Amino acid sequence: MAGKDPEKRQITAVEENHPLLFASDIKVDRDSFSWVASKEPGEGDDWHMPAFCRVRHQSDLVECEVSASTAADEGSSGFLKVHLKQPTRGVAEGQVLALHLHDDPRVCLGGGVIRDAKRAGQWSN
Repeated sequence: MAGKDPEKRQITAVEENHPLLFASDIKVDRDSFSWVASKEPGEGDDWHMPAFCRVRHQSDLVECEVSASTAADEGSSGFLKVHLKQPTRGVAEGQVLALHLHDDPRVCLGGGVIRDAKRAGQWSN
């Protein structure tokens, strides 16, 4: 399943390796992200940093670029946007995203619940 629209009572089913199954960008609410190994980089400001991320327990780490925005977005105080260098299959809203230090991927920086996962080109910001 590549998507669902509860209001229209529709689901989108696609073949096994269809591009709609691969996410290239992920959003996590900034105020609900738990930083465990450090505090948020550039707290209070917009910032970006290289990192690694993991979506499912013991899945491969994926290199990514994390950016933060203080701009309000749908009722939150901002969001983290994670751009995956390699699109990843099966990323869905409600899963947990863990961020790892780029210089030492053994160090987990923290994690948060995925609010949205988009395919290439679906977000403008």
